[in-house]
Amino acid sequence: MTIEFRCSQCNQLLRVPETSAGKNARCPKCSALMQVPSGGALAGAMPPLPPPSPPPMPSGSGGMPGFGPPPPPPPPPAGGNNPFAFLDSGGAPAGGGPAFPPPPKNPFGDAGGGAGAGVNPYASPLGTVSSPGAAPLQGLPINPRPVPMDPIFNFAWQVWKVNLGLLVGVTVIMMAISYAVSLVFSGGQFALMQNDQIEAAQIVNIVGALVSNVVQIFLGIGQAQIALKLARGQGANFADLFGGGPLFLPVLAVSILSGIMYMLGFLALIVPGFILILMFWPTYYLVVDQKAGIIDSFSVAMRVTQGNWGTAFVLGLLSFCIAVLGCLALCIGLLFAAPLITMIWATAYLMMSGQLPVQYGYQQR
Repeated sequence: MTIEFRCSQCNQLLRVPETSAGKNARCPKCSALMQVPSGGALAGAMPPLPPPSPPPMPSGSGGMPGFGPPPPPPPPPAGGNNPFAFLDSGGAPAGGGPAFPPPPKNPFGDAGGGAGAGVNPYASPLGTVSSPGAAPLQGLPINPRPVPMDPIFNFAWQVWKVNLGLLVGVTVIMMAISYAVSLVFSGGQFALMQNDQIEAAQIVNIVGALVSNVVQIFLGIGQAQIALKLARGQGANFADLFGGGPLFLPVLAVSILSGIMYMLGFLALIVPGFILILMFWPTYYLVVDQKAGIIDSFSVAMRVTQGNWGTAFVLGLLSFCIAVLGCLALCIGLLFAAPLITMIWATAYLMMSGQLPVQYGYQQR
């Protein structure tokens, strides 16, 4: 037989063997210690036994009150003993608690906008134009601003004087290569004409003109890159003249589009042609300097030239006068005039686009 009685503390129904009557028993629910009644006694009328006294403290350590038995361990969560059960409920803990908040965005996240990328409040505006609605650019930012003619010419003049040997040498190499190409095709054309092969001679003439233009465009890219490096105070050398291969097709495309635009402008009573040149002349430098693509270069060029039409017009007249003076000096002067003109327009592009401070002094790095 068994003895049934209730715990006087938590009213839990307990069952023990009849042989346990009169012995001490501990409630498995609340851990209260009590004496098992005899058969038929009421559990509620029996007070629980006092908890056991703590062991005596050693002398010199100070007295501390005794503590009762430890509370029972909390019941296991509804999700079982799996500590990762919340992953099965979309981030919510077992038992219907609130979902865990998502991890905060990285304040130094990249600007690529990929998965998990955060908003970087410290990111610099690289690849953007400062004006509203600007097209994205590469490399350094473009910040258009009006610039007078004086600082452009004075700065270009100083760069030209400091680097005269390199600039004149580059010009000599360009002229020599162009002359050699023209000489080869002119010789072939003359030989065909002597043999009365008129049609073949005309084909050679056309091919020679195309090849000469290709060579001039290729070398022009290197010359412009050298001028940009020198204006920025960076080192340049003769090898840079032949480094324009990767940019040949973009420069060829923007040159063709610009040429068609200017030709249509000049056909429309000439004046629109000059206006278009004043608006879009930086397209060439934007592509050579890898600050814009073929199509974007036109919209960015309009921002660069805004407020600089007068300066560009004066620089155009100045360049024409320098070229005339070079031709008057038995054409040898062009070896010095051509690089000066190149430095003037490279400096104008850098200053008007905000990549070079408006200054008069030049210091090579």
